Amino acid sequence: MTTETPGARYFPTLGWKAVLPQTLGVDPDKLAAMHTAIASQHPTVDSVLVVRQGQIVYERYYHNLGRSTLFEQRSGTKSVTALLIGIALGRKLFTSVDQKLVDILPDYYTGNADARAKHITLHHLLSMTAGFAWDPRGQAEALDRRTNVKAVLNGPIAHTPGDAFCYDPVNAHLLLHALLRVSGRHAAMFAEEHLFKPLGIGSYQWPQDRQGINLGSTGLSLTARSMAKIAYLLLSGGNWDGQQLLPPEYVQAVTTAHSAGGYPGGTPYGYLWWASKERGWDAGYSLGFGGKIAMAVPALDLVAVVMADDSLGLDHLNGTKTLITDFIIPSCSVK
Repeated sequence: MTTETPGARYFPTLGWKAVLPQTLGVDPDKLAAMHTAIASQHPTVDSVLVVRQGQIVYERYYHNLGRSTLFEQRSGTKSVTALLIGIALGRKLFTSVDQKLVDILPDYYTGNADARAKHITLHHLLSMTAGFAWDPRGQAEALDRRTNVKAVLNGPIAHTPGDAFCYDPVNAHLLLHALLRVSGRHAAMFAEEHLFKPLGIGSYQWPQDRQGINLGSTGLSLTARSMAKIAYLLLSGGNWDGQQLLPPEYVQAVTTAHSAGGYPGGTPYGYLWWASKERGWDAGYSLGFGGKIAMAVPALDLVAVVMADDSLGLDHLNGTKTLITDFIIPSCSVK
């Protein structure tokens, strides 16, 4: 996915501007049709937000929710984790995405560790190709067991790192352990200083595991507008109002397909973001349980955010994505 050149853009650090959709080449009739479809086909949708050229052209909330509502992003947390790793790389806290985890967290390994586990790199964790064995379809193994990263690193490895994609939450959580080691800050503190504050994000919640580490794979709560800022930062090549928060080459890697991906997103996978073509356009998106999506489509200068509750679960994870592919993207005229 090729990101946009920042140039003379509007950055909503202090607040979003809202304009009529037609002023920025967005068809209001298609957005109205989307609202009708939500009422009849998508009862779990809580919010839809559409940003074009840095300005809100559509924003609607359901079920008595609003702009200040904090939505738990579930696996959207992973996508924010990816940006924190990029920021750390830009600040030279990590040497590169090829840095081995064993060199960052040597004390996490014991003599019982599979030799292949010592070849796991940041790239493998970011791309979900570290080689761990876990079935994301079955929830019999509680997620909090995947936060026992020492046990995971010294347990069985199913694949040589880099060989296979597996959507395992421990990958993202290991990254935050590594971030704590190199920065001396927990993820929430690091994010507040280097991501949330620059973007003007003031309201969030981020739970911790039993060791006091912020959860890297789930749990972060943000407003729909804040998730739009996260996706807009990606669309803008990691630049925010003249400040390069993430290295441009890392931003490019985030939505470059590093594997064919698989369950649950069903599209190629980048660095804790899904990478796809939607209606012929390159797109990168975060995807959270229940159908929470924040998508950036650079060629259309478009960000679309859909928040939904969890009542339909994993089997309907991608259902809300059709609101973007069937209504929002087709509503945008080509520049």
